[in-house]
Amino acid sequence: ALVINPRYANALNNRGSAYYHKRNYDQAIQDLTDALKIDSAFVMALNNRGNAYHAKGLYDRAIADFTESLRIRPNDGDSLNWRGNAYNSKGEYDRAMIDLSAALRIDPRNLNALTTRGNVYYNQKEYDRAIADFTAALGVGPANAGTLNWRGAAYYYKGDFERAVADYTEALRLDPGNAWTRENLQKARDARDGGRW
Repeated sequence: ALVINPRYANALNNRGSAYYHKRNYDQAIQDLTDALKIDSAFVMALNNRGNAYHAKGLYDRAIADFTESLRIRPNDGDSLNWRGNAYNSKGEYDRAMIDLSAALRIDPRNLNALTTRGNVYYNQKEYDRAIADFTAALGVGPANAGTLNWRGAAYYYKGDFERAVADYTEALRLDPGNAWTRENLQKARDARDGGRW
């Protein structure tokens, strides 16, 4: 067991982050809350706790933490991205778009903001814009099965089944065990070949 100084905020933040990555969100939130009791302006702990709240579906709490982080550090692109993601999860697309676009003004190559904004466009059925953001995200970082899946879905709903098949095929190559990708690939092939699903 890890023994830490209970007055050392950074150690609590690090352990809380480790719990988060193990999907033990309740323990993560406890450690991160304890870190914030020691240092209420600890932006990393606020963001980490916000992400743990988001993972639990507690979007308003997540937004509150990201908002506090932005009060302390107003031009933090990560905080803007994460708050935008929480707004997206709540279906508050206009607010999500404001935060994500602000994050991209700070860093136009912010991979997470590009992907999340692509998801917002996708959720609003603005497929061309979604495709543009997913394509930009794929140009920033290494090929990512999740981003390829989303872009494939946007192509699919645009009726561009050939490109949807290409994206799903590449996503499946990167993540062969993904059943969702396999199912979507089959639907796109069927649509391309005149079938129905």
